[in-house]
Amino acid sequence: MSVLVKGITKAFKPGTNIISDLTGEFRGGEISVLLGPSGCGKTTTLRCIAGLETPTDGEITIDGRVVYSSRQAVSLPPEKRDIGMVFQSYAIWPHMTVHENVMLPLRAHGVPRDRARARVDDTLKLVGLDGLGERNATQLSGGQQQRVAIARCLVHHPKVILLDEPLSNLDASLRISMRGELRDLQRRIDATMIFVTHDQEEAMSIADEIFLFHAGQIEQHDRPQNLYMKPRTRYVAEFLGKANLIPSKIRNQGDAAELVSARTGETIAKGRFDTSNWTADEGIGMVRPEAWRLDAGSSPSLSGRVGTVTFLGDRIELQVETPIGAQRVVVLSPRRIAVGDAVTLSVSAEHVHMIGGT
Repeated sequence: MSVLVKGITKAFKPGTNIISDLTGEFRGGEISVLLGPSGCGKTTTLRCIAGLETPTDGEITIDGRVVYSSRQAVSLPPEKRDIGMVFQSYAIWPHMTVHENVMLPLRAHGVPRDRARARVDDTLKLVGLDGLGERNATQLSGGQQQRVAIARCLVHHPKVILLDEPLSNLDASLRISMRGELRDLQRRIDATMIFVTHDQEEAMSIADEIFLFHAGQIEQHDRPQNLYMKPRTRYVAEFLGKANLIPSKIRNQGDAAELVSARTGETIAKGRFDTSNWTADEGIGMVRPEAWRLDAGSSPSLSGRVGTVTFLGDRIELQVETPIGAQRVVVLSPRRIAVGDAVTLSVSAEHVHMIGGT
């Protein structure tokens, strides 16, 4: 039950597009995460799929059925699209019980009361709210209210579930636990979910595929690990985690190639490098902070001096001043490192990713 958007454009006023000619496929039975900063178009895209916003142009299909088409003059209302939606604010009615809140979509669809009650009970069990049906919604914790919103979304068995930053109102520890619960729930019901967030860690932990938005376009989409390790552009590299971006050149070719700094000529790594993203003689070598090895005795290596040390419990983050510029380095070992210490850095060729541009 995939969702396909083709050439979607949305402008709230003439000449100002929030999304522009956007095309993408969100695969059935997976969690697709729309990730990006505020104003990049991810929530507008979700609302266009839901039918809460009408695109200026393009086409949207859900499970092969056209729900919006500017060319065919089709625009189905939300209740005709067979979708469920969980909002950032939960939108729980405070004067109703849990059972009554979850019952609302079934009443709107005209489901007989006995069948509706049984389905609500089954859905409350599914989301871990069994036995709380008669409790007033205002008596619930934030996590429980979020489960009510999810249950209300699931109770009429929608083809597609849309979630607009559903965890952002929870505290940090509860947000982490709810990620796992949502992931587990999606697997149990084999649902198609489209999930909007601006939180990189949340996206990486929950997604089957991440669609990274930038200025109303999908900059890149891929499995989380591929997107993190093999970004196609500088924007993707810098948005997802931290990255050392080194203007570089390649000497020689094949297994004996050398990656050197384009500014200083310093050798950074040796081996085989994939330069398929490059369109000129030089580009950017990306090294993630955790890929640098500290004082490993490898060749080639860069001499450096520790400029800053940040202790973060499970890791230490360093800024090391080197001939090719300051490098961010993550150290997982509990060794003592102080500002001013002399260190050497090395990285293997397999941990350097090549990006086009300068």
